[in-house]
Amino acid sequence: QLRRRGFQVVLTRDDDRDLEPEQRAEAANRAGGDVFVSLHADGWFGAGASGVTTFAAPQDDEPLPDLADGFTPWHLAQRRHAAASGELAALVQPRLVAASGSPDRGIVRLDARVLQGVDMPAVMVEVGFLTDPDQERSLLDGGRRRELAAAIAEAVAAFRGGGRDGKPRASSSQEEPW
Repeated sequence: QLRRRGFQVVLTRDDDRDLEPEQRAEAANRAGGDVFVSLHADGWFGAGASGVTTFAAPQDDEPLPDLADGFTPWHLAQRRHAAASGELAALVQPRLVAASGSPDRGIVRLDARVLQGVDMPAVMVEVGFLTDPDQERSLLDGGRRRELAAAIAEAVAAFRGGGRDGKPRASSSQEEPW
């Protein structure tokens, strides 16, 4: 969906093998990504939990430590993008709720491990619960997955200022170039 809008897409993996969160962040940083979207299917101990959730790093007004040569510790890289990550989450969540028809579990500001080392605006998206039989069935449907992908692509395009044509906006001079 994003490629159709003119975006370059880099997948950290395209199969079900395990990849550590730090490896995912490193791959995104090395690719020089504009945004990072980490897709997940949730699970819980019972079948009662359902819905979609979008996670973003917590907003923290504390200044980053002033270390030699502009070095930012790995676990703090996302902090400089927390406001932009929150904006991205605010675009993703309502679109996913509408596309999925699932309950809205909201936007959660969380210092998730998969987001910590990412040096660009980033969100982690839980597209549903595999432990909910209805959501599992829905997530196994290719058409539904395409609808969810389209919702995320629309949010990313809106975030980048490209609207439906997906042409990226210029980076703000007030932020790190992303």
